[in-house]
Amino acid sequence: MGEGVFHKPGAAKVIDMSMRERPLLTARSASAILFAVTIAATSRQALADLDLSGSVSAGTSYDTNARQLAAIETAVATPGGESKRDDLSLFVSANAAAKMGGSGPLRAQMQASYNHSDSIRQEALSHDDYGLGTIIEWHPGQVFDATLNASQTRSPIGLADVGGITSTEQTATTVQGTLRLRPTPRWQLSLSPGWNETRTPLLNADDFRLITRSGAASIEFLGAGQLVPGVGVTENRSTYSGITNATRYRQRSAYGTLSYKVTALTTFGLTAGKSWRDTSLRNPSNDPAAAKLAGSDSAFTGSLNINRQLTPKTGVNVNVFRNFQQYDAGVNTSVGTGFGIGVSWAATARFSASLGTAYTVQDIDNVSFGGSTIQRTDLTRSYSLAMNYRATRMVTVQTSVTRNVRRSEIWVDQYNSTIGALSVAIRFD
Repeated sequence: MGEGVFHKPGAAKVIDMSMRERPLLTARSASAILFAVTIAATSRQALADLDLSGSVSAGTSYDTNARQLAAIETAVATPGGESKRDDLSLFVSANAAAKMGGSGPLRAQMQASYNHSDSIRQEALSHDDYGLGTIIEWHPGQVFDATLNASQTRSPIGLADVGGITSTEQTATTVQGTLRLRPTPRWQLSLSPGWNETRTPLLNADDFRLITRSGAASIEFLGAGQLVPGVGVTENRSTYSGITNATRYRQRSAYGTLSYKVTALTTFGLTAGKSWRDTSLRNPSNDPAAAKLAGSDSAFTGSLNINRQLTPKTGVNVNVFRNFQQYDAGVNTSVGTGFGIGVSWAATARFSASLGTAYTVQDIDNVSFGGSTIQRTDLTRSYSLAMNYRATRMVTVQTSVTRNVRRSEIWVDQYNSTIGALSVAIRFD
């Protein structure tokens, strides 16, 4: 494929797994920092109100197309010597949470999770994931309040774009602060600075990174009862590194918001506006393909979310969106448009189920194909069914089935798969 974008080559290389050591070291550092910040920010009374909870679970999952291969791509030889597309895996996970502060003006939450997945048929897809996070809230009175969120997560991403025969783990570190000012009871001003780093070891760029510095400001009118209108602006300055023809971009957005709690059973949220992105190369290049990565573009962006509790046992959620988003396998501009619908049903105090579907169209600019560059359009559909049975207050049996289908203008980037999972979770609180 061309410079600046990565797709699965005909003969896949194995990613250097020593790269996994760096995220683990980073996780330990992030964990220590988050813990120290949380403890330092909470008072002695807050620690006295400490509330701990957690859970552990174990189970198995089956994936009919674990590497998200296209129909005519070659399957991978398993340890038994057979070429297989499917994979059977065993997994264990643990989650822990701590809340401090109770109903006081200063409150803090800490969360940590760990998951180990051991693939039976395709050992290279085994992976370890984690999540660390803390939220500190300060509510000194009615005039203002502040929130600080910090998190680090490590999770696998799909191989349809990045290729390879090993699991690719993406590590994201985020710090987000929000200050809300209420000069009068009718108006609220919010300021939100943020920082994010995403590391994605790609097949041919094992130190691919994206660093984003962001800022947002909004104002909302609180004097209309259940109806809350507002306007806002955001600006992101992002830089790619560790990849050929790395770029940087500046993205600005202006939008309006509207939230409305129709009844105790229905909520409505709308965001709509326009985003502009200016992209430039970090280093000069004579490559014509690289030159096409630079430029300016704009798009209508926004989201609509509706939650409706139809009956005491049944609820529905509808989400529609359009946004700029990061393309995991390169530095190309990507615009995603889609919707999702979910239905939840709590049949009894012990049994519950959920059904969902999602539909996304992703337009990716300047994809190299057949000696030229095109705008690649992908259509992704997913369908899911999950059921939970609460055997006791502490023990829950969980099962799920998910079907994913992606169609693309480039055959090697399309795939379909079905994933089934069964697990048992034990909760502690």
